[in-house]
Amino acid sequence: MIQNKKNKGTKILLIACASLPLFAGCVSSGRNFPSDTGWIEKGKTSQKDVRMLLGEPGSVGNSGGTPTWTYGYYQYQLFGTARYKELKIFWDPAEFVRHFSYDSSFPDDIRSTLPEQPVYSKNIENKPAHRHVKDKTSGRDESSAWGTY
Repeated sequence: MIQNKKNKGTKILLIACASLPLFAGCVSSGRNFPSDTGWIEKGKTSQKDVRMLLGEPGSVGNSGGTPTWTYGYYQYQLFGTARYKELKIFWDPAEFVRHFSYDSSFPDDIRSTLPEQPVYSKNIENKPAHRHVKDKTSGRDESSAWGTY
């Protein structure tokens, strides 16, 4: 009887350990869509154009009397950072794009939309930075090659 309980406990532990990688992965919802919004033109892109490229919206709504469609793609991870991207389109009465907004937390999207940051270097010529320090006991200026403190 004790041996049977021990075997059962071992089996449960093995099954739990074997299935852990399945739960450690990521879960996504929504349908992934291209991050480039350059094809959307206010007053020119129609609902038919958007449906043809992206399919049916994930959700529809109303913002102050303006119909909206939202396309969203979300990735959740048990360990790590959740990522998302959303495209919200606001329609005019003639069913053309009035306005749209796009948000993403995917690293590639962030890199592609942020301007390149300049690389700063304190010492371009690889020479040590110097500073002048007064010696407290003698009152003389002492030069230091250790840079700024």
